[in-house]
Amino acid sequence: MTAVQKAKLTAREYLDVESRAEFRSEFFNGEMFATAGASTRHNFIRENLSGEIHSRLKDGPCRAAS
Repeated sequence: MTAVQKAKLTAREYLDVESRAEFRSEFFNGEMFATAGASTRHNFIRENLSGEIHSRLKDGPCRAAS
């Protein structure tokens, strides 16, 4: 018994589908993966944390990466 191979998308095909999609997705190795949406509250908390971390690290040798 053999597994059925999924057809791989090209980057152009992915971008065409993504531009019309109702929900966002990620593209990796020719495949599309649905991404979870974040709430407004989640984004607000993330931005506040990012700003706080940045302000505490700005005068030192460390940097935050998002």
